[in-house]
Amino acid sequence: MTRHSRRPTSSRTHLWNEVWFYGFLAFVGGLLLLALGIALKKDSGWRAAWGQWVGGLGSIVAAGTAVWIAVEGWRRSDEQRRADQERELASKFAVWIQWNGADLEVAYYNSGATPVFDVVVRPVIGSINIGPPFGLRNLGPTQQTQVVTELSEAFRGFLRIALDEIQASESAHPRSEPAYPSPYLTRRLELVNNVGVHLKFRDASGINWIRHADGRLVQAK
Repeated sequence: MTRHSRRPTSSRTHLWNEVWFYGFLAFVGGLLLLALGIALKKDSGWRAAWGQWVGGLGSIVAAGTAVWIAVEGWRRSDEQRRADQERELASKFAVWIQWNGADLEVAYYNSGATPVFDVVVRPVIGSINIGPPFGLRNLGPTQQTQVVTELSEAFRGFLRIALDEIQASESAHPRSEPAYPSPYLTRRLELVNNVGVHLKFRDASGINWIRHADGRLVQAK
């Protein structure tokens, strides 16, 4: 089950909502009684007493509203602080493509104090998948960048397949006049430069995250 950082409304907030609701009803009831007294031509003392009661109730409602606004502000601030802390924890982990000379490598780094779980990576070019997802299970904290050898070999294989498809297309559609740079060479360079990793994982707090190949980190729905 996916855990979301958004918390349910607290019982204290429900209590405040009920207080304001019944206070509002009492205030409206007081106004109605005052209007009824005027309609029945009650003496000025009766109306003054009810007017004072309604005025006092209005002051109580106004003070309660101010308290409610303060409590709601604290609650939202606390939720935002928790969300920032959760994102900071998730941002300490990343998987990416790097080049060691002409060799593609899949590397990861976890600078957090706790492991990440259910790690799944997929090779992509931009937003296009070029291979199946690979599960890395759990990855603990690291002191330096780690290279995943088996995964690097698999990614290199998918990249070669994509490059071979471009080569086959070039051979099947030769140009009558050479062009420089070759459009196929341009496509190969774009492919190599845009190959990346789409990453899913679960942090130690039980929250699922997605990191896109362009580096964007979002909480999984």
